[in-house]
Amino acid sequence: MTKTEDYKHLTKKMSEVSKFEFYNDISLSNKEYTIGIALALTLGWCGVHRFWLGDSKGGFIYLIFFWTLLPFIFSIVDAICMKRTCKKINNDHAVDAFKKYSEAGLPI
Repeated sequence: MTKTEDYKHLTKKMSEVSKFEFYNDISLSNKEYTIGIALALTLGWCGVHRFWLGDSKGGFIYLIFFWTLLPFIFSIVDAICMKRTCKKINNDHAVDAFKKYSEAGLPI
């Protein structure tokens, strides 16, 4: 789950309604790295973790080569890097959500 302290710098000047909508938006789409690790270690050979992260192209590449040992090896590497990957995706989404609420003319 998203900690409110992680995005306080983005919500300093927002109204309470905008803060609520912002946190609701990012909490619905945040990726939990423990789920990503579990997916990479159990179903990583067929790219399920890549589809879960929103990387359809990478997921299809894993599916194409599932019969080789390469996707299995790469999924272990992905599991090791999953915390950093999820944090980057979550931060990028928070910035995009902030821009969306800023451009929408909501009271900030």
